[in-house]
Amino acid sequence: MASRAQTRGLLLAAAIGVGLVIVYAMGVGTRLGWFGVGLVGLIVLYISVRLDLHGGKAAPGGHIDKSAVDLLARQSAEDSALTGSERGGDTARRTQLLYLGRGLGVLLSVLGFGMFALERMQ
Repeated sequence: MASRAQTRGLLLAAAIGVGLVIVYAMGVGTRLGWFGVGLVGLIVLYISVRLDLHGGKAAPGGHIDKSAVDLLARQSAEDSALTGSERGGDTARRTQLLYLGRGLGVLLSVLGFGMFALERMQ
């Protein structure tokens, strides 16, 4: 089970990541307008949904080479070494972060594309 320091560190990293995504979205927004903010939201949403569908594991797309096979084998060995409670704690933490990522992606997408549509109507 993760200690409080690990949990705090993970939450701090998630908060910093969310902040960077928002700052990046606003930076793209200055160049591409609200359409860019919506586009960044779609990218965040795509990444978080893809990670959720594959259980947080690396999912090689298309071409599978030796490094992808080695990565998947290493992940499988690490998972088999965990106890049930450790695996459950990791799953719960990953689920929370992916929920945050999906929420941020939806928020940026709706805000960006909604404001883009409103600008075009005027």
